[in-house]
Amino acid sequence: NKIECKMCKNQFCNIIQDKKSIIVSKEDFMLPKDAEDFFELLNVESKICNTEFKESYNKVMLKGDIDIKMIYLSENQDESVKKLNYTLPFSAMVELDNITDSSKFDIDYVMEEFNLKLNPDITTTKTMTADFQIGVNVTMFENEDVEYVEDFYCQNRELNYDLDNINAVKKFSNFNKNIDIKENVSNILDENTRILDYKLDTNNINLEVINNNLKLDGQAKVILLLQDLNTLELETKTIDIIVNESNEIENILSNSNIDIDIACENITVSQNGQDIEIKIQLKITGRVEDIASINVIGNILDEELDTSNLDSINIYIVKPQDTLWTIAKKYKTSVDKIVMTNNIADPEMIDVGQKILVIR
Repeated sequence: NKIECKMCKNQFCNIIQDKKSIIVSKEDFMLPKDAEDFFELLNVESKICNTEFKESYNKVMLKGDIDIKMIYLSENQDESVKKLNYTLPFSAMVELDNITDSSKFDIDYVMEEFNLKLNPDITTTKTMTADFQIGVNVTMFENEDVEYVEDFYCQNRELNYDLDNINAVKKFSNFNKNIDIKENVSNILDENTRILDYKLDTNNINLEVINNNLKLDGQAKVILLLQDLNTLELETKTIDIIVNESNEIENILSNSNIDIDIACENITVSQNGQDIEIKIQLKITGRVEDIASINVIGNILDEELDTSNLDSINIYIVKPQDTLWTIAKKYKTSVDKIVMTNNIADPEMIDVGQKILVIR
């Protein structure tokens, strides 16, 4: 029996391993000389940055930095509240099986827990103890060319079968986008007030990708830590900044799956009396999966072919969405035979309304 097969070739992302790991560490570090007046910690923020990796044998070596920002009470009467930035390195090793030269990696980090306190056991210097836990997800994958049967039929038998569609990842990629926002706010501060620190809350900014367009809409909340210069009392103040931004992202397909996140890459707040100038740099990170729909054929039933409606010679007029494959399948002949009979130069190029001679 003559079986005609429509072959398709695509490159797919084959995930070999997806391994979750936890980096747990306890590190001591001495405060710099200009912070030896440390008295009490008021607030601490931590952010993972400068990450990189290197594969070796069946291991992936990870390293990066934790950017620490501290606000603390000082023993200095003239400057009772101070801030300090410190960079703490971290490293770890994740074991994986069957790493090859064609292996690729996608690695995500999440700060799950971070605690910072003065180490009371060390009295010779002001030493901080950082106790942290970082969640790591390591995905090892390979890009493979796969050839498969997308459709088939028999010229002299009727083949009935079940047809299901599954979605497979052809490839995935990451993108980064920086968006700058600047805002001037007048008469927002009370007199004799100074800004000690500030941070950004991005939870009220909505992200949406439509076609190749990234849209940001909502409010960026700037939280100020203020000190009254007369009473030295501390208070917080929140400023809402309207966000309405639109940016183009390249190479986003209509059937792509997109996972996007937003974070504050940098923020500066400059004070001029009761006025402030705010500069924000938002970092948008995204993971894009290009999806292909694959036909999965099963439960094939072989039956007698009913030829009562099939003439041996037909003149077919090409309709929209027709291909030589669909025409050949309809009349139980072959694409090669139609091409030869009609002297078709390019089998992929037929025109609507074109007359084609079909001989079984």
